[in-house]
Amino acid sequence: MVNILVGNLRNGFPTNGIRADRGTALGNPFVMTDESNRDAVCDAFDEYFKAVMRGEEPNLNQIAIKYKVPLSRKYKGIPSAIRKEIDRLKKEDNFTLMCWCNPNRCHLLAIKNYLEGLHVSKD
Repeated sequence: MVNILVGNLRNGFPTNGIRADRGTALGNPFVMTDESNRDAVCDAFDEYFKAVMRGEEPNLNQIAIKYKVPLSRKYKGIPSAIRKEIDRLKKEDNFTLMCWCNPNRCHLLAIKNYLEGLHVSKD
């Protein structure tokens, strides 16, 4: 059984933690300007992530315009690096994805749901 959690970097780093903020391939390239656009930022990431996992090379600028959210200059991800990291995580079954948002809605829920869906389809 897979056990994937989402944690907050402000609360410390667990031994099974995987950093997944903007400084990593799994970070969210879309920036919250304030709490009012949290859903738009997460929805934009969800669209981007799903396209990447389908093997596409989505246009970040077009997605940012669609959801009316800015792009981060700190973002380190490229689709091939994201897919590589997800392939690595597919082999794990007990880890905590770490960002700064939890317990609020976070882009990592899209990654968590994707990975959990893979495990469900294996069972």
